[in-house]
Amino acid sequence: MLYRNFKHIFLLAILYVPFETCLFGQARLELDSIKRFVGESLSSPNYQSLITKFNETPVALDSAEGSKIYYGRIFKGYDPYKINFDEFDFEKLIGKGKYKAAITKGEEMLKTDPANLEILSMLVTCYNNTHLYDKKDLTIAKLELLTKAILMYGDGLSEKNTLKIVSIGDEYAMMRQLKVVGLSRNSRFSGQSTFDTWQAKNQHGRRIDFYAELLLNTETLPGKN
Repeated sequence: MLYRNFKHIFLLAILYVPFETCLFGQARLELDSIKRFVGESLSSPNYQSLITKFNETPVALDSAEGSKIYYGRIFKGYDPYKINFDEFDFEKLIGKGKYKAAITKGEEMLKTDPANLEILSMLVTCYNNTHLYDKKDLTIAKLELLTKAILMYGDGLSEKNTLKIVSIGDEYAMMRQLKVVGLSRNSRFSGQSTFDTWQAKNQHGRRIDFYAELLLNTETLPGKN
């Protein structure tokens, strides 16, 4: 997969995320409501206004608003199966230690995909290495908001509480955040989702099953209807 072999530290691991609140009683993800919100925003400033707040003051937003930002990507034309060569170039720049050039590339990609966990997390690395600490702190706040929003609907540690994500890269990102190491994966497509069941191990080395659901908008994915 796109990011599987990328050698960097996923800095979400240093964030404080109150997992205890995520493990008891998962919220119901209302995708139809989010779809309406995003659709209505084509003729009103609601969604873009939310993105602006996310970019400027993410700490002022709650998890429900974070959900609209993150899962709204499904209805903004995001295609999880499309190869993005800009992301490959972005990775290469970071791998070569060209952090300033990578920042320019990463920030440009965020203009069209502001809630991309992988790009945001790698930008934290770039900001840290170029001493742009204000940008680093802002980006960590964005990541914390999105992580909490995702974990409201499931942590992947049981089939009932399947982790619900928008991109394959985000699946790996969240697994790293949860300290889950995937060993083998079985995938199946059903309706508007691809379900991944992992044979994995947790941070204590114990074998576990891990469940993730890649949410899709089949209306915009040729061949997936």
